[in-house]
Amino acid sequence: MEMMNELLEKYFRGETSLTEEKKLKKYFSEGNVTSEHEIYRALFEEFKQELNETAKAPLTKVIPVQRKIKRIWIQTFAYTAIAATLLLLVWIQFPQTTDNFARIDGKRIDNPEFVQRYTEKKLNKVNNVLARSMEPMKSFNKVRQDMEPLQNVRDVRSKINEIQNKLKIK
Repeated sequence: MEMMNELLEKYFRGETSLTEEKKLKKYFSEGNVTSEHEIYRALFEEFKQELNETAKAPLTKVIPVQRKIKRIWIQTFAYTAIAATLLLLVWIQFPQTTDNFARIDGKRIDNPEFVQRYTEKKLNKVNNVLARSMEPMKSFNKVRQDMEPLQNVRDVRSKINEIQNKLKIK
């Protein structure tokens, strides 16, 4: 009796072996079932009835369609190759134009000498503006150079203070 209780607990936890399950089926099929186990009798009888049933239609094995990784890589490579080929064909079919021109004030200028002179003129203006903005920096550098002797005086003064401190300690 106690052994059947343990087997039932193991069965519902899913921990029984095949031999233990056979013992349970035999116990419930013999008819000597105790009143506390009577509620499980219907369950095991249902298993017995399912074993006796036959299939009405022929069974077919259903295999889920799975895409293999290798197949995915091959498809990806093929699509990439097709895209690269199309891109190459478009690039060859429509070559880039080699027209040299510039737009100045919304007008198209095809004369390279004129564009070069215009560019040099504008760059000279930018250079002049930068040079004027750097003039205060020149005076700042001059002030810094004039302050260098004062730094030397500070160094000398700190050395004198060190020597005085040493003399006071002794």
